[in-house]
Amino acid sequence: PHYSIDIAAVWEILDFIADRGYGLVLEDWRADDTTPGKWAVYFDKANGHTTGQVVANTAPLAICRAALLTVLEKVPDA
Repeated sequence: PHYSIDIAAVWEILDFIADRGYGLVLEDWRADDTTPGKWAVYFDKANGHTTGQVVANTAPLAICRAALLTVLEKVPDA
């Protein structure tokens, strides 16, 4: 799948991240629904840890980049 351009494929990544205890925070930084803009993403855990803070031109790309940063980060499960 083309995860970085296909929002349907991104659900697989989100399931993978959720299995590790993270929730998605996705912010639409566009002026309106017809204006190109930016999407901000990060993942957080119930313990307050956040990871993968990314801004990108599309939601799928932002989610993919944030997920990559998250899985590369070594964080205790506390």
